[in-house]
Amino acid sequence: MERLFTDEFLEDSIKELLKSVGVNNALFSMARKMNVDLTELFYDKIVLNDSIQNREIVAKSLLGIYGNFIATLYFSGLGYEVENEVPVKDENGKATTYADLSFIDKTGRINYCEVKATTQILGSEKTYRDEDALLTFENKNDEIIKYTQIGKKLVKQAQKLSASNALVNVIIFEGCFVDEKIKEKLSALNVNIITLFPSIIELEKNIKEMVNLFSYKCKENLLIVSHNK
Repeated sequence: MERLFTDEFLEDSIKELLKSVGVNNALFSMARKMNVDLTELFYDKIVLNDSIQNREIVAKSLLGIYGNFIATLYFSGLGYEVENEVPVKDENGKATTYADLSFIDKTGRINYCEVKATTQILGSEKTYRDEDALLTFENKNDEIIKYTQIGKKLVKQAQKLSASNALVNVIIFEGCFVDEKIKEKLSALNVNIITLFPSIIELEKNIKEMVNLFSYKCKENLLIVSHNK
């Protein structure tokens, strides 16, 4: 991937700003495992092109990274040696997909985990939970489509992971609504659903505040602004 930075001083300045809003070294490391360069992401979407839409894009990416990070901490805390972004191979040794997390449990069985840091996972548009009265009809329609797509992709990924004969776990966070159609499909694949804390609502809120704070600090930081002219 072509790097955006040609100025190391600017890159270091952005990284320090990210650390000042709560992005620690462990999150930088997790992002790299997921093939995301957080410094470049914030530079491209916030420093150069700040907008509400771009902040949402950054927050969504950061939410996924936090989800994998928290899940990794959880299973590591249980004594498992966790690997991230592990290739799942077929009988010919070809990678068919990647597991967010992988570890060998106490029975010696390989576990693959798919982490979903989202508020809803839908199998039907009718099960959408309207939790934001401020959304317009058009916004709600986009939200419904988004959550049903998450459901479709999750089932498809669970099928790929289950084909390996490993034990498959779907990791969600407290407060995430998973509708019955999705639960039934995952159960048919012998997939476990594991709920972790913190609340997905609080996590999403905190990350949005983090992105907004970075934007504010970026505008206040004359060093970055001067490089951006």
